[in-house]
Amino acid sequence: MKVGPRERRILAALTNAPHSRHVLDGLVGAENTPQHVSVLRTCGWDIACDKIAMKDRDGKTVRPGVYRFASETERQRALAFLKGEAPEAVQTTTEGPINDVTAETTANDRGAQHVRAS
Repeated sequence: MKVGPRERRILAALTNAPHSRHVLDGLVGAENTPQHVSVLRTCGWDIACDKIAMKDRDGKTVRPGVYRFASETERQRALAFLKGEAPEAVQTTTEGPINDVTAETTANDRGAQHVRAS
């Protein structure tokens, strides 16, 4: 499989900070972020998904996924890849610069409050 523009935008976003699926959907421009993360994993990227306990606007506890690189080494590898220093195992279908994707994500962006996960 090859890394396309949506996967590249996910990599770029995750180099800045962990992001929820909800926020990544907006940054990627699609509603199927998990599929694109799966493509990245198939290409050898080590991306973790942490389930964070929080209260939704109705007071119910929910556990949305927050994606992040599994290690700082993986984040550095993504930075190198995005600069054009692509690892052999990962290829791209696009050329040129990555869209600037910077975003701060908090549960309060969606009207929820964090709850300590156990």
